[in-house]
Amino acid sequence: AFAQSEAKAPTDIRPGSITYEDVEYPYPVSYLPLTMYGQDVRMAYMDVPPAGQPNGRTVMLFHGMNFGGFYFAGPIDVLRREGFRVVVPDQIGFGRSSKPIIPYNFHDMALNSRRLLESLGISKVTIIGHSMGGMLSARFAASFPDITERAVIYDPIGLTDPRYERPWRSADEGYKALMSQTNDQRWQ
Repeated sequence: AFAQSEAKAPTDIRPGSITYEDVEYPYPVSYLPLTMYGQDVRMAYMDVPPAGQPNGRTVMLFHGMNFGGFYFAGPIDVLRREGFRVVVPDQIGFGRSSKPIIPYNFHDMALNSRRLLESLGISKVTIIGHSMGGMLSARFAASFPDITERAVIYDPIGLTDPRYERPWRSADEGYKALMSQTNDQRWQ
């Protein structure tokens, strides 16, 4: 561990925008208006046409936790060169999409993704998900098998649950244990 006084903030880092306007996206971003839990929100997405000869198929890419679709530039280019239409949503709460205070869950993410596909007139899709998007791919495919042609899950969360490796504690016991730690112990 290091002493608190030794920590220095990097000098080349600037505050970022919660709506990612300062993050470069590889293709134009559009927005789908939705209503969730009584709140008007908008889902950001890229809809990238195939390059060259279209193969008539669509791939939807699901990003990982705390990201948006901006980091898929390489996979988008590979897929579109193979003739795929590529749709890349920023899930609600991430990237350039709205950040409402709601109970976030994979069911809503999968449903919103289906709504996006419906709004684009897409009836069959291959789903590729990374990290949290891998877990979302599994949920989407299980929830909507009629429109899912294939599901590719890359480095997903949720395959194991480390909570089962240690005894279960109540919320009160967990809180007391956390409060008994020093700041240094909490962040190791």
